[in-house]
Amino acid sequence: MPSREVMRRVLEEHVAAENAHDRSRVLATYCTRDPVFEDVPAGVRYTGGEEIIGNYGHLWDGFPGLVRRIDRWTFGDYSCVIELTLTGAHDGQFRGVAATGRTIALRIIAHFAFDEEGLITQETAYYDTAYYDTLVVHESAGSHPGAGPSDAWEWTTFQTPSSRRQTSERRNLRTSAEGR
Repeated sequence: MPSREVMRRVLEEHVAAENAHDRSRVLATYCTRDPVFEDVPAGVRYTGGEEIIGNYGHLWDGFPGLVRRIDRWTFGDYSCVIELTLTGAHDGQFRGVAATGRTIALRIIAHFAFDEEGLITQETAYYDTAYYDTLVVHESAGSHPGAGPSDAWEWTTFQTPSSRRQTSERRNLRTSAEGR
């Protein structure tokens, strides 16, 4: 079983490599045999180094100055949970969404499982999808930040079933409010 010190050292390197956008360093923190990154709120599971790095590529392209800060650690056998905060600006294309310049601060819980050597076998991320969906907002013609409920806003979602349902519910509420 890897020690707390080994897991901490691997995760510190992992986060430093993510902050440096260094693909090879990020991959070096994962095991070589079928590592997994699971984005639970989005319902997406990336298996293998190429898929995992592809996911990071989207994030690094959309948020080139993104910084992760570890706020809390909780250790278990072969595992560690970290609470972290991601901060940065949406200054690039992100999953087909043009840059908005909006600054984000997203809190995340990430669970890491480790192998005997102390390498990551699986990373599982959890975050508030309602907040995440509002991080990238596109204004429709004639609307402006802080507009009232009758003004048109296009909420950008990231192709998750819960996001589509929540967006649909927001639009239905907006339409109901406009009809009163």
